[in-house]
Amino acid sequence: MSSLESKVACAREFAKVLAERLRGRLCRVVLFGSVAKGSADEGSDVDVLVVVGRVTDEVKEIVAEAAFEVSLRSREPVEYVVMSLEEYRAKLSGNPLIYEVERYGRELYRDPKPEEEMVRKLVELAEKYYGYAVKCAQQLMLRAAVDLGQNAVELLLKAMILAKGGALPRSHGGYIQRFGELYVVPGEVGRDIVPKLYRALEARNRARYDPEYAPAEDDASSVLQTYRELREIALRTLERRGRGAVEEG
Repeated sequence: MSSLESKVACAREFAKVLAERLRGRLCRVVLFGSVAKGSADEGSDVDVLVVVGRVTDEVKEIVAEAAFEVSLRSREPVEYVVMSLEEYRAKLSGNPLIYEVERYGRELYRDPKPEEEMVRKLVELAEKYYGYAVKCAQQLMLRAAVDLGQNAVELLLKAMILAKGGALPRSHGGYIQRFGELYVVPGEVGRDIVPKLYRALEARNRARYDPEYAPAEDDASSVLQTYRELREIALRTLERRGRGAVEEG
């Protein structure tokens, strides 16, 4: 077995051990760097990206133990980077490491279930924020209703972006832009929702940052109605993709 073959075998064993020990939490394992490119020499490390649903101390310990055990058995040095799925999606645009992984990496393991679970939890959280916003509106706490309602809208946008495997943006306006690129431009969702999303975001910004802004009941109602319309869109699109359902409340 050549040095390169030994390093690839090491990476595959590492992925296999992680799949066993992080069952239900492991999203992806990707070999990258010189080994993935086929240019490694005897002194090269085995570079691996590990993507999990959520990074915890337990996950870090499991990955470290696996790397140590595999490196001892294979006599190959293992180096890894652990990222949460959310961090990975956020870095899909413009991050040099993720660019390297996406362009030259060799995927060794992939499980869509943790990602589907994250989408489901985001939708559930959006419903909770919507419920809080409705209660605030009923009590005429309109600034809070607008703020919480827009949070609910953005959580749904995030879920829908993740469901399509899109990169998560780093700004609030970026969520609308990315949603438009993934759903509106291809014609999957009608363009009429876009101005409503921008109006809801503008209302939230004024409610959060403008001390002179006195939101009216219509402002809160508009944001909540935008959420309900987006929820209907999510019902159609997420269920169609088998990513989970949104319960109407």
